[in-house]
Amino acid sequence: MPATASRAALALLGLAAVASAEPAPPGRDVGTRRLAGRAVEVTAAYQWSMAAGTLGAPWSLAIDAAWAVTPELTLGVSHSAQAQGRVRGGGGLCIESDAHLCDALYAGGYLDARLALPGSPGVTLLARLGADLVGPDPAKPVMRVGAGLRRRWGQAWLVAQPELAIALAERGNGNEDGVLVPVWAGVDLSPVRVWLETGLDSDIEAFADEVRLRFGVGAARDLGPVTLGLSLGFPQLFGPQNSGRLRQAALSLTWFR
Repeated sequence: MPATASRAALALLGLAAVASAEPAPPGRDVGTRRLAGRAVEVTAAYQWSMAAGTLGAPWSLAIDAAWAVTPELTLGVSHSAQAQGRVRGGGGLCIESDAHLCDALYAGGYLDARLALPGSPGVTLLARLGADLVGPDPAKPVMRVGAGLRRRWGQAWLVAQPELAIALAERGNGNEDGVLVPVWAGVDLSPVRVWLETGLDSDIEAFADEVRLRFGVGAARDLGPVTLGLSLGFPQLFGPQNSGRLRQAALSLTWFR
């Protein structure tokens, strides 16, 4: 791994503290998290373009799932952009349209393990390790090492989950080491939740030229055992290659048990 990637990995692992003033409501949070007990969570997300000229054009249909194997360990599979900490893209079933072309029906996915470690009172340590498969031909395997920070102040909350992506193959074919730091800040207005999201992502070697800063908004409503969510975002509103013309939306339905 290049020296820059090693330094980024150390910085990311240093952010592995997940601080919480009170337990987060089960099944009612954005971002990757550890589920309690033997809980199961499944989300279906329909993603489409909001850009001028391709408004409403479908992008993908994605399924995310998580299962609490033990009180300390949760296993997950992620396909949607939000579950992967992004505004645009994501994996799952690719839907070809005027918004983009599909190389194959399946656009890849992300498997991860979320492990709670012993911490001091009021603080939980969460380590995340994942494997990502981007595109089928050629397949571009990626290992992801990350952490999370989750903090609540009454009804207000903040979530951040920095991670380092390490390319395992096809480095000469567009598969590069990267860094991703999504951040969400919101408030619970039961049964509705609203939030703002921002963050950055970039290839590490070309960070100064490739860094993309995002901005988005979202809302969700709890309806018994399910949650209906809607989000809209600009994947690269700021940065060297900023563009307000790129916009994507997602409608999600989450079931929790």
